[in-house]
Amino acid sequence: MKSVSKLKNGVRVVLTTAEIAEIEAREAANNSLDILQEGGLLNLASKRYEVEVSGFDLNGSHIDTDRETQNKITACYVKALNDEAYTKRWKMSGGWVTLDAATIIVIGDAIDAHVTAAFNREDALTIEISAAETVEELEAIDITQGW
Repeated sequence: MKSVSKLKNGVRVVLTTAEIAEIEAREAANNSLDILQEGGLLNLASKRYEVEVSGFDLNGSHIDTDRETQNKITACYVKALNDEAYTKRWKMSGGWVTLDAATIIVIGDAIDAHVTAAFNREDALTIEISAAETVEELEAIDITQGW
């Protein structure tokens, strides 16, 4: 059996070529898993963003949740909290409507719940992806479900 002398943490260790091959195979598998986990996390962030900005239906109307709409509704929400007589003309998918303060607050709360749920799902899946110890475990994680 052939052996090779190798420095490990400053100490010369004698390993067989089979032991070296096994160590290198484990290191390659760990590197592959790390790379796949990084890719999985990037795909997950993309999926969360897609869900976050896709909008939702509320009482028969589609509510946009792109970042610009989130910001505009937040501004209206603050005004509505401070002035119950506040109204805002708003263009919805079905045309222009007048939103009163109570409706703005309902929409703002619903948008917040939608966005929070998207980030919470991303967080839970991030934990799963990061905890995967094998490629098989990682591949079993379905980032398309549960949103």
